[in-house]
Amino acid sequence: MIQPEHLHFIDMRLTQKSQQPPVLTPTKVLKSVQAEYSLTTDEEKILALVQKLGYINNALCRQLLGTNHNRASYLLKKMTGNGVLVREGTKRATSYRLPPL
Repeated sequence: MIQPEHLHFIDMRLTQKSQQPPVLTPTKVLKSVQAEYSLTTDEEKILALVQKLGYINNALCRQLLGTNHNRASYLLKKMTGNGVLVREGTKRATSYRLPPL
């Protein structure tokens, strides 16, 4: 009769179903940041989202803050000018990330 000790060569981790980590969409991360943090300033909210998601764009910024295009652009440009964020891309493909260390 086969005993468990006879099967030492089989890696049990490979035979078990691997659990996939949950897929994080920008909307899920946005809701998570809004629920998890009670941040006071718009810039803190933007920074929290970038730290969680890895980037932000104007549309996500407007959603996060409930503001218009001009206000979102102003804040992102201000944070880029202060060195808090780095701009990548142009026009519709523009996104903002944390600067490299």
